[in-house]
Order: sequence, then C-alpha cells, then structure tokens
Amino acid sequence: MRVVDDGVAEVDKTAYTLQPAGTIQGGTLCALIEAAGASVLGRPLADIDARFLATVKVGPARATASVLDERTARVTVVDAGDADSVTTVALVRA
Repeated sequence: MRVVDDGVAEVDKTAYTLQPAGTIQGGTLCALIEAAGASVLGRPLADIDARFLATVKVGPARATASVLDERTARVTVVDAGDADSVTTVALVRA
C-alpha cells in the first residue's frame, strides 16, 4: 500500500491482497480507506463505516478522501484499472 498524495492511497492486486475469488479482500480495502482518511485528517481514525458496492477486479484499488469537517472525511475507492469504477464508499472519523 502506498499514499500517493494527500488523501489518496493505492494498493495493487497481488497474491497477498486477494481473496479466493480473485478480487481484493475487504480487509485490505478497509486498510486502504484508513490510510487515505488518516492522511487527509492528519491523525489516526477512530471509526470506519464502509459500504462495499462492487469488487476490485483489475486493480490497483485507489482510495480518495475528502474532508467533511475537522474530524470526518468521505472516502471513495475505485478500481483504477477498470475505468475508475466505484467499488466502495466510506465515512471515516478521527
């Protein structure tokens, strides 16, 4: 996993991040959401409320966080290799 910009983190589709179905694990996506959210809020997170809408089939998965207030951000995860299709949305709190 890597933070590529303030509020933006990516993880590649590798053997380590996959579940048996061949898509990126939900736990890996939550770690990605945490990295993006914490980087934009500037402190560790206390809560993640994630909604999984689709799977990351191609990868990499890219999470982008936008600040809603001083303790809250919205994070959107897309499958960057599949035309940035939205796979997960989350609300995070510090």
